[in-house]
Amino acid sequence: MTNEKKPQIKELITQRKILSRLDSESLNPEHLLKLSPDSLKSVHPADLAILIPKLSKDEQLKAFSRLREKRAIKTFVEMEESDQMFIATAFGTDYLIHLLELLPSDETADLLARFHPSKMDSILEMMDEDSRNETIELLCYKEDSAGGVMEKDLVDFFPHITVLKALELLRAQFEPSDFISYIYITNKEQKLLGVLSLKELILSSTESTLQEIMKTNIISVSIEDDQEKVAHLASKYSLFAIPVLNKKQQLVGIVTPADIQEIIQEEHQEDLYKMAGLTEDSDQSISPLKGAIYRFPWLLATVIGGLIAAEIIETQGQIEFMWLLSFSPLILGLAGNIAIQTSTIIIRNLSIHQFDDEISWKYYIKEAFTGLILALLCGLTLSLLISFIRGNSVHGITLGISLFAVILISLATSILIPLGFNKLKIDPAIASGPFVTTFIDVCGLFIYFQCAYYLLNTLS
Repeated sequence: MTNEKKPQIKELITQRKILSRLDSESLNPEHLLKLSPDSLKSVHPADLAILIPKLSKDEQLKAFSRLREKRAIKTFVEMEESDQMFIATAFGTDYLIHLLELLPSDETADLLARFHPSKMDSILEMMDEDSRNETIELLCYKEDSAGGVMEKDLVDFFPHITVLKALELLRAQFEPSDFISYIYITNKEQKLLGVLSLKELILSSTESTLQEIMKTNIISVSIEDDQEKVAHLASKYSLFAIPVLNKKQQLVGIVTPADIQEIIQEEHQEDLYKMAGLTEDSDQSISPLKGAIYRFPWLLATVIGGLIAAEIIETQGQIEFMWLLSFSPLILGLAGNIAIQTSTIIIRNLSIHQFDDEISWKYYIKEAFTGLILALLCGLTLSLLISFIRGNSVHGITLGISLFAVILISLATSILIPLGFNKLKIDPAIASGPFVTTFIDVCGLFIYFQCAYYLLNTLS
């Protein structure tokens, strides 16, 4: 009896050690193959989504097939798109159909959209009717719209039912793993009448009707609204989910916390790409040739700007003032840095408040004064340093005032261009990066020489 238990105890200790290591930051993908399906339940799906793709192709399939069904679905949702496609296609069509029917409706639509239209049609035909209809509906919406990211699974009840009845229905129709944060109250036409949090439902009197305790001041979005508006409203009003309505004000879906978090990450990444003069597709998922083609236009604009700057130097340069050229990198570098800082803050503020009714000009005036103070400090510092180092106060005053003038032009550019783009309904993030710096290089160089020549001639 004792001898029989020893191997079992040894095995449990071994598995516990492996699990302990998997729970730490130094996760080893190969340990997944040593764990039983029950032990794999202790590893978070987000960790599994990172660990499994690090294995070989055959080992990935082996590890994924050993996951329990619910754990496999959660892990699949957390995976990168390329890893999802590999798993979805490697197990065959039958598994793919089964997987699509179990996934949240928005994830199903996203996955299907990556297939060729003919393949997509054949897959849809093999899905059950309810899943097929929900998926087709979601595929009709724009990918970055509220309709494109919403889920069809939600909790909605009629207003006349009691709290007790609602709780009974929740227990009967939903599982602990289902997302339930809000209960939506609709009429027979599916029009949204009110909303109620799960906490409010539980703490209310069981004899009360939902109509008596529901809130009617509902924060919602339309199916055509941009997904960024969804994230903005969720952040502004601290909502865990947002209902999505069609043109008839009927409740058609909700955007869940996971989707909201994903939207925020996508929009942040998109802004970073645009501020660098790149596109959303400029990542490791595309070929080097396509990546180069995407980036080349901005670099071409920089080349053209550089040629114009070279022409300015050649035409404006005077032999007796050639020493000014040695300070042009310093002048343009300082002005460019201040411009990038200012435009980044302006663009971020425009992004945060893009759905507000009015622009708060006090914020931009404050940023302008901040830039003005920086211009004064930089100009004064440069003037004193040059006067001391070169022993020539005329050169110091000339460079200090010239730097101040160039920074002012850069400051105006970094504020007005994003605001102008925003007014024209063009993403202001495009106005940063190469666009602003190239513009400043050309205009700043011209202003620098003209201002310096005038001051030198006047002071001399």
